[in-house]
Amino acid sequence: MATANFKFDVGQDRLAVELTPLGNEFVYLNGRLLRQSRRYKLKTSYSVNIGDSVYKLDIRVGNPLTGRIECQLSVDGVVVDAQYTTAKLSEKNKSLSGVLLLISCGLLGALIPVMGSWVWLSPLLFVLCVAISLAGRERIYPIHRKSG
Repeated sequence: MATANFKFDVGQDRLAVELTPLGNEFVYLNGRLLRQSRRYKLKTSYSVNIGDSVYKLDIRVGNPLTGRIECQLSVDGVVVDAQYTTAKLSEKNKSLSGVLLLISCGLLGALIPVMGSWVWLSPLLFVLCVAISLAGRERIYPIHRKSG
C-alpha cells in the first residue's frame, strides 16, 4: 500500500505530511518528525510554529472512494498553498490481480449451477470477486497543486 505525501516549502524550511492507508499521520519539519498520530477522521488540523509565524495544516479526505485527499497550508489565517491527490492503480501486481480475477470468476461459474434459489446472489459475488482481485493492486497518489 502506498502513502500520500504532501510537501510545502516555507522559506528555508520544508514542511511535509505523510498519510498512510491505515490512518497514520506524520508531520515533518526539515525531515524531523514533529507529530505522529493515528486518525480515522475525514478532517484533521495541525499547527506548527516556524519562526514568528503559526502555520496550520488542514487535511481533508474529500472522497474516500476515489482517494481524493486535500492538504491546505495557511499562515496566520491566510491560505498560502493547497495540494490534493487522487488514488490510481499502479502497474505493480497487475498480473496477480488478473489471475485472482480469473480464479475467483471460475469458482463463481462453477458455483452458480448449484446455487438453486440463491442464484440471485451471483451478481453480488461477482462484485466481490472483482474487489478481491483489485485489492492486490498497489495504489499510488500523485500530488496536484490547486490553482487559484
